[in-house]
Amino acid sequence: MVQKNEFWSIWDLQKQNKQPVTIERKKTFNKKISDARQKAKEAFCFHCKEEVASFCNSHSIPSFCLKTIAKEGKLLMTNAFMNVQILDKEKGVKQTGTFQLICKACDNTVFSEYETPINYELKPTQQMLTQIALKNFLQHISRKKQEIALFESLSTEDTRDDPYIYNNLETKQFDLKIYTDKYNKAKQNLLNDHEVYKCLYFQTLPYICPVAFQDNVTICLDLHDKIINNIYTPTHLNDTTSIHISIFPLKTSTAILIFLHRSEFSEYKTFFKTFWKKNLEEQLEILNFIIFAYSENVYMSPLLPAEVLENQELIDIVRPVAPTFFPNKKQIQQDFKIALKETFSFSNMKRIPNLLSEKYKLKNFKEMG
Repeated sequence: MVQKNEFWSIWDLQKQNKQPVTIERKKTFNKKISDARQKAKEAFCFHCKEEVASFCNSHSIPSFCLKTIAKEGKLLMTNAFMNVQILDKEKGVKQTGTFQLICKACDNTVFSEYETPINYELKPTQQMLTQIALKNFLQHISRKKQEIALFESLSTEDTRDDPYIYNNLETKQFDLKIYTDKYNKAKQNLLNDHEVYKCLYFQTLPYICPVAFQDNVTICLDLHDKIINNIYTPTHLNDTTSIHISIFPLKTSTAILIFLHRSEFSEYKTFFKTFWKKNLEEQLEILNFIIFAYSENVYMSPLLPAEVLENQELIDIVRPVAPTFFPNKKQIQQDFKIALKETFSFSNMKRIPNLLSEKYKLKNFKEMG
């Protein structure tokens, strides 16, 4: 699974970004996205399976986290670093990290425990972990449905024979099946409440970080650059595993949580044995690198200074990770280790500003403003 690949294709973004962005071109691009969203919609709630006339505008991360770090109701997207002209650099809280896949009744009840700030005063319960996992899988299912719809529309136009389109469509269909299977297992645990998720890390920082994050990410390398998951091989040949990470800015603090399904712990055992031995600052550096290198679901406060937003090392880390398709097994063996290390080696983590450290706490920027 390629982490950074929104429902728009990287191929299309690169093509669009090389040409002047006019109002007309942006309208055309937005219509493609809107059409893909409409095509991906079902007539029923994905969770309760009841037929619905309209879907809830669900947030992939609790809205209270977004409101905490927003400035005048606005948040920065990762495009603030990438500067893809045709995409938004900032959005309002109501439009940030949203998807439409479930009904309002399910959105209000299924996730209520994990979306209650006071519950992070203690270690999260198994129900909270299950709810977070469900939300993560739902947002990826929604995204994959939209990506598939978009690639299907692209494949009928001038890109009919483009191997990038063909390979990506096949990969996204497989990813959708994987996320749906994981979602169904998590949904079952809402009823059973078994200890299927293992909490690996829970930390409350005594300050508010200027970033909010919630996602499940597939870590490629451990802290010694040994391979955990190889995302550069064809998805159907590669059974990847992932961890769930949440960074929730609260009223006066920040809750940080990492967990995974117990069946996937063996793949990450060495990683976390090393991680747990690190001091707090080093642990935060590692997490800071992971969220920017592996996901685009990072939402930031517009109060961040220019020295952060213009940091070239961070820009390089945030840039989209394009899928690579190797034509034969020999080339896979020769190239994928190099590609993984260049992109995901933790030796790069000290080069970028650690937005989880106390140096970058939100209070500092509010006082400056």
